[in-house]
Amino acid sequence: MLEVTITSRWAAAQRARESQLPDGLFRDDLASVLAGPEGTLALEAWEKANPRRYEEGANFVAIRVKFFDDLAQRLIAKGVRQVVIPAAGMDARAFRLNWPANTTVYEIDHPELLEIKEQILKRENAVPQCRRTTVGADLKDDWEKLLMGFGFHAEDPSVWLVEGLLYYFAEETVHQFLGQVSRLASKGSGFGADLVSASTLASPGMQASLKEMEKNGIGWKFGSDNPEELLGQYGWSTKALQLGEEGANFGRWTAKVFPRGLEDAPRTFLLDAYKD
Repeated sequence: MLEVTITSRWAAAQRARESQLPDGLFRDDLASVLAGPEGTLALEAWEKANPRRYEEGANFVAIRVKFFDDLAQRLIAKGVRQVVIPAAGMDARAFRLNWPANTTVYEIDHPELLEIKEQILKRENAVPQCRRTTVGADLKDDWEKLLMGFGFHAEDPSVWLVEGLLYYFAEETVHQFLGQVSRLASKGSGFGADLVSASTLASPGMQASLKEMEKNGIGWKFGSDNPEELLGQYGWSTKALQLGEEGANFGRWTAKVFPRGLEDAPRTFLLDAYKD
């Protein structure tokens, strides 16, 4: 639980940094307080441990946030009014994006983390731009009934923003989770996620970083070299973009993008999926 909280605060600290840039890809006025000193220290420690990759990490988070923001807003413009954010952590989309008045944003995460978040938001007198509903649940368990008990309607389309989650799950849990989401997502629903390739987990150049992450309780366990096929099993039509490709760049990604046909190359995907 501690590792999950620190990771979410690290991400908030990255968003706070991005929000301070004159050409930032988004603005998150709550990011700094949601990060807190814990998130700032975690970010500084990560940058110290990864001196050659900290800028790449910051750009990745900025691109990912912008990608998911755009995906959600595109579906909302089509009339979707249910937004679900599993492993929401210190996410502030309910407060910083413009939502139609009848939109509900569901944030799912561990009850303890959500309680910490609520205390911060209450101190800041933060007011959401939509109907915001928090669901305290472990995503490795049966959270479907809980979500529906809070008013989610499976018969209506929804958009799912699965940010920074799937690679922490074992393969069996990934399939369990995708099955749960897909049962709740009706025709017209959208699904966004980030995912590393299996080749990334096997890459010799990644082993030191992966071992360090495992030691800190945030090890990556799952990757897929064919995310289109992975989500296709559950009825999703998927566009998988590598970081740096058009639509997953926003003028920020400068590292090499490997052709999909090149085997064994490390990749990070941003997924834009739709239920036809």
